[in-house]
Amino acid sequence: MKKYVTPALILFVLLAALMPGQSSYTVAETVPGFLPSSATDVYTSDVRIERVYLANTTGSAVTVTLLDKSANCSAGACSMWPAVSIAANTVYTVDMGNVWFRGGLQWSASAGNAVVGYLRARK
Repeated sequence: MKKYVTPALILFVLLAALMPGQSSYTVAETVPGFLPSSATDVYTSDVRIERVYLANTTGSAVTVTLLDKSANCSAGACSMWPAVSIAANTVYTVDMGNVWFRGGLQWSASAGNAVVGYLRARK
C-alpha cells in the first residue's frame, strides 16, 4: 500500500509551523499588595498585561496610573492607564487584552496603602 502526502496534510504542517505558539510566552503574576504612592517598577522588560485587579480599600477616591518604561511619548513613558480614579471601596478587574508595555511597567496610586493591586502578564 502506497502512502501519499495530500495537499491538506502539507497545508496543515505549514500552518502549524507558522502559528505563534503559547510556549513563546511565560505567564507572570504579581503578589497582591498595596500600590506605592510614587511610580515604582513592577516589570523591567517588555511585558504584555492580560489582567489588572485593583481594590481601593479606603473611604476616598484614589487615582491609579500604569506607565510603560519607554521613551516613546514626548521622550517619556507612555501612560497606558492614565490617572484613572477608583471610587472608595471599589474593586476594578480589567481584561487588558495583552497590552504591550514596552521596556516594562511602573504603577502608582495617589495615596499609599490604599489600593491593593495584582497583575497577570505575559513576558
